[in-house]
Amino acid sequence: MDWGYEEWAYHKGLKKKESEKKILRSLIVTRAFENQVYFVFCNQYDPKIKDQIPYSLIAEPHKIIKEIYGREGMIIADIDLDHIEDVRKKYVKECGWPLLKKSALYT
Repeated sequence: MDWGYEEWAYHKGLKKKESEKKILRSLIVTRAFENQVYFVFCNQYDPKIKDQIPYSLIAEPHKIIKEIYGREGMIIADIDLDHIEDVRKKYVKECGWPLLKKSALYT
């Protein structure tokens, strides 16, 4: 399964791939934020597939760390589990969000 777009969903003249890229960026950072995790999204690249969004990224709860768009390749990022733990503690303190048990996070 890959992320693509449906031709019928867009008006003429709209940049479909750029619009879908913005949607994906928003969705992935939202998932990372909601779950307080690093999130990896990987989509295939095939220049012969017209409606495909050739985009992959790695995100943390507040930003995108690495991304690749429109070409074949691999992205690698260092992640800091202590940073995620600090983010979680901050949200528990400031927002009252329940903190998951550590054993559930790393299994």
